[in-house]
Amino acid sequence: MTDQHTTGNMPLTYDDALVGVFLRKLAWEVYVAGGNPSVEDIVREYVQSAREDLGLKKTKAGAPHEFIHSLRKCDPPVLDKTEPHEDGWKKEWRLHYLPSHRITRFLSTNPIVPPEAKKATQGAIQYSVSLRSPALPKLLVKVGKCRPADDKLKGLYFLREAEGLYVGQTHEFQVRWDNHVNSGGKNIIWWAFIAPEENIENFSDEALDAAESLLISFWTEICVTTNRNRGKDTPPPSFHLQPAILFVEAASAAFLWLLRDKRVELKFDSFELPFKDCKANHWPECYLNPSNNSSEAD
Repeated sequence: MTDQHTTGNMPLTYDDALVGVFLRKLAWEVYVAGGNPSVEDIVREYVQSAREDLGLKKTKAGAPHEFIHSLRKCDPPVLDKTEPHEDGWKKEWRLHYLPSHRITRFLSTNPIVPPEAKKATQGAIQYSVSLRSPALPKLLVKVGKCRPADDKLKGLYFLREAEGLYVGQTHEFQVRWDNHVNSGGKNIIWWAFIAPEENIENFSDEALDAAESLLISFWTEICVTTNRNRGKDTPPPSFHLQPAILFVEAASAAFLWLLRDKRVELKFDSFELPFKDCKANHWPECYLNPSNNSSEAD
């Protein structure tokens, strides 16, 4: 059974991706929507919805009930009757407002990347990426292995370390890089930086703070991350939260595209994601091959 992590500064994280996504979906229904789901509701909707979000086929017969029962048998339990066991779920906005993994994978396929938009800049490769959704911003995507340029862009970044994946936000990526390397002693193998390419002045600092919190939570659901906390504790007003959600969805989709479709071109060492375990067949093939977006059931 999955081990529950409640130590350190990042509570409510789980070794098994399916457990984390299921509990997040259930917590939203109970604590945000104000629902009162029955056991049958949970089995019929939330177990299956979590599986679909992770690219897994629906389970049949008594498998969903057994999944729920296994969460109640943990020590301490993960589920109390029809609610998440830990009180922290009641107020963890950074988990309540995550974008869908399924939609993010879908958006990562076949983006618009004009050949002339690819550039080599100071030890990095840069792309201009437009995802196939009018709601999402056009993105500047940069990837490299050396110290980034001093371009003072505002955006989100990913560091692939030997121990896992670190994600954060910055206005000056090269400054954060220096801090990680010189102070944190991180063993950085490669990095990716993603920012809105147009109208960046309209993307508020409050939205960027919220985006960092959501990004950490999103990737911690499915990957081993080395972040010690989730970012800002206070939820932003909705007019900052909504663009943050869209940016996290867009940046995560572009990041998946980069890792999957550019790995041969870039030839970076360990150009892959440190996926968590998931007690399901073929996990995590749907992230590596989105055309196979429904793995076989357990």
